[in-house]
Amino acid sequence: MTTKEDYKRKINDIIMGTSKNLKDLYNNGSSELQIIFPKKSSHEHNKEGDIRVSEQELRFAFVEKFLDTIKSEGWHYSVETPTKFYYRSARNGNEPSLNGTRSGKIDLTLYDERENPIAFFEFKSGSLTSKIRELKYDILKLIMESLSCKNDNCLGYSLHLVKANKNTITEPDFNNYIDKAIEIIKNTTEKNSKEYKEIEPIKTILTSEEKVKKLKSNLIYMHIAI
Repeated sequence: MTTKEDYKRKINDIIMGTSKNLKDLYNNGSSELQIIFPKKSSHEHNKEGDIRVSEQELRFAFVEKFLDTIKSEGWHYSVETPTKFYYRSARNGNEPSLNGTRSGKIDLTLYDERENPIAFFEFKSGSLTSKIRELKYDILKLIMESLSCKNDNCLGYSLHLVKANKNTITEPDFNNYIDKAIEIIKNTTEKNSKEYKEIEPIKTILTSEEKVKKLKSNLIYMHIAI
């Protein structure tokens, strides 16, 4: 039987392989990947030969490496997976919350051979200075969706592609955002959530320090610097 630590180890290997491939591609112009960084159009703001580095390259580079593993393991995956809960997104300067009117999406979801969710993945790129609300939204989704798993709490990954001179965040920063997301969940009331009855068990879980500690161990932030 595959354990949570087995999944973590195998996913970590995929992330490390993705990191190496993206670094090789960015610095040497070649790698094991089929995807490339596209060139930007030439105008006054771009130098000739400038390339685009975005979360799309991270996402598809990850999937290329990911497919090698899931084929051998018999795992499955879905992309842009509709969330179980409704959210208010971080668009238009909003603070993310659980009082939205529609489900969100998870960038990529990993399932075991029985199609039970194992892990959720969100991808970002560039400096996070202007994307903190988006990151908070991702964390809120990762917490809610992972705690609603039947599979002993799924894993949640926030993967971030950055150039070496771009700002990223630290592990304490990430844990601080987790704490803020937990407060949002705890403060959700029946008046502002259509899924209150389903949220209530999660709020109960989050009253346990031991379970919150376990949750934090299952939520992983990793940045890939190229």
